[in-house]
Amino acid sequence: CKQQNGYFSCDPLLNEYVSSHQADLELITFKDLTNSDLAFQQAVFRSYDIAKKRKNWLQKIQLLLDKQNYTGAEYIHVASLLNHLHEDYFATVIYATEANERKQFASDWISKAKITLGWSEKQIAFVIYKLYTNPAQFDIEINTIQAKVQEESIDPNGDCTCNTSLSFVANWHAFQEVVIFQPAVAGCGLNPVMEHAAKKHCQSV
Repeated sequence: CKQQNGYFSCDPLLNEYVSSHQADLELITFKDLTNSDLAFQQAVFRSYDIAKKRKNWLQKIQLLLDKQNYTGAEYIHVASLLNHLHEDYFATVIYATEANERKQFASDWISKAKITLGWSEKQIAFVIYKLYTNPAQFDIEINTIQAKVQEESIDPNGDCTCNTSLSFVANWHAFQEVVIFQPAVAGCGLNPVMEHAAKKHCQSV
């Protein structure tokens, strides 16, 4: 199951549902989307146009700013993501011209979070890894990934079954393809962070 245009999930039933209900799914509220099953959430997000993707990420970041008990420095750091997500951010053609700039932003943002703010990998991942609004969602996915690491083998064709490292930020490149830094819609099963980490680190898992 390799990602192709019009494919939103490796689960054929989920992919068919999203493909057949895109108009209805456009009407889902951000709250309902982020409270949904993670596989469903990812498939629906992949079906959105660039404006809808950006709107959802802006809502997620603003929610964190409103609800999390950030220090002044942490607030400013998270808020910087709002300016980073310009209007055409999720357009693939735009990414091609901004790749180096975005990689540098990602490197600087993650380094500052770790070194200056003293954030753990888990804190960083909660902000930029997915549309999580509840830390429990991250814990659920980590547990799922740990199970996959135990049962799935490396796929030389780059398919959905590659093992993945859990050391997300040990190497900042593991975050280059997270949706907040790159408008990745390719890949299936695992989200862009995991797919990138798999390619970089699965040989050592």
